[in-house]
Amino acid sequence: MKIAICEDEEIFQKQLCEKIKHYYQGKKVEISFFSSGEALIKSYEFQEHYDVVFLDIEMKKLTGVETAKKIRTYDYNEMIIFLTSHQEYALEGYEVKAMRFLVKPINDKKLEEALEEAEKNLNKRQTILLHHSEGETLINIEEILYCEAQRNDLHFVIGKQRAGEIKIEDIKVRMTLGEIESRIKEEGFFKCHRSYLVNIKWIASYGQNEIQLEDGTKLPMSRGKIKELQKYLMEHI
Repeated sequence: MKIAICEDEEIFQKQLCEKIKHYYQGKKVEISFFSSGEALIKSYEFQEHYDVVFLDIEMKKLTGVETAKKIRTYDYNEMIIFLTSHQEYALEGYEVKAMRFLVKPINDKKLEEALEEAEKNLNKRQTILLHHSEGETLINIEEILYCEAQRNDLHFVIGKQRAGEIKIEDIKVRMTLGEIESRIKEEGFFKCHRSYLVNIKWIASYGQNEIQLEDGTKLPMSRGKIKELQKYLMEHI
């Protein structure tokens, strides 16, 4: 496990480090320390990356949310855990796909739960094998932006986010939307329209009739679905 702690209070930084080391009790874990969002982002410029990033929201210059937005331009898979004294930042955390929020002072049990969830996510990053006319392709489920039903085919739109760019790939498979929904619904996919299944991790914004994704794609949303989507988002944040 490779962990980054970005926290501008040195005492709290050391306390969190001790708690994490106590949790792992001698197991292999690499912890890097940063006192500002700028310093953390600088490490990404040198090709560093982390499994988990503990990120203080209320830093002086670059805030935690601003730092997280920059992190997302390098690697979509970082698990971000925000550290905060104020719970009202939860919705901002959704925008940058935060895994969890830990309220200061950190409760040991809550920290353990967060680390357990991070380990499970790391171990079970789901893949799916797609059979198509050109052969077979193994893809990460979290890289599926959305699935679109077109006649007898299902289009998987795949996005790989690296260095600020999202590279899109379209894979056409002979399958129904219902078949794939039953397999990946619990992985954070929402049926926003009779022809679309969207990965909520890629949602940038939404309104009554439309969802916009991180790459700028706009998907239709059926009438009355917005409340259902809001509920689904709250359950999966």
